[in-house]
Amino acid sequence: LEDISAQLERLGYNSIGDLGIPGRFAFRQSSNLTPSTVSNRIWQEHHLYVCYSDCLAVKNHILFRDTLLSNVELVKEYSYLKKNLVNENEMTRENYTRRKTEFIISVLKSKGFDEEELIEIKNANK
Repeated sequence: LEDISAQLERLGYNSIGDLGIPGRFAFRQSSNLTPSTVSNRIWQEHHLYVCYSDCLAVKNHILFRDTLLSNVELVKEYSYLKKNLVNENEMTRENYTRRKTEFIISVLKSKGFDEEELIEIKNANK
């Protein structure tokens, strides 16, 4: 993790810790030029995460991704939800995350996540 952090910092990311999610480490751009490139490309605002392979955050994201890849109707439903959230007046990134969490939790529950894992994911997205 130290080597990865050092490399990301050279690219312009700042470590902001695990943000309360065990096994996941967050990095924030220092500017819209991060990651720094020779061409000084302007990047969209984003966060970058480094995770241990066995952490719940990775398990959650990969299963959710794979479920979406195998179900076109679910993709449409999720897309509709996200578009509606983005179009709401005064929507913040924090509220957006909280509001889509219920959908994600329902998908993960249908795929066999246990109640303890679902509570941990829900609490991480408050």
